Amino acid sequence: MFIATVISPTEREEFTCSFCDLAYPTEHYQILLHNKKLAYFRLEESGLPQKAREDIPSDCLCHGCLYDILAREAKGGKELKIKFLYFGKERYGIIDPDDESGFY
Repeated sequence: MFIATVISPTEREEFTCSFCDLAYPTEHYQILLHNKKLAYFRLEESGLPQKAREDIPSDCLCHGCLYDILAREAKGGKELKIKFLYFGKERYGIIDPDDESGFY
């Protein structure tokens, strides 16, 4: 199971996606996150950081790149389970490789 934790705007002065380099300063990210336009995530698998996997950056991913990475991992016809952590709240989901609707 993958675990995606929303990164709080108070954690850094600037946020940059490790995959696509989308960057925002804290004040802009806070507004975008509050309005559900953008979220940056820290990605782990089964509670263990993805540092050993060079193909999956884990430190800071925008929601678009997070979905692209998880959809790529789900290729081969298997569903991928994911847990989202959002400021103390947990949500669970499944990435279906045949469903291109995405998620927030």
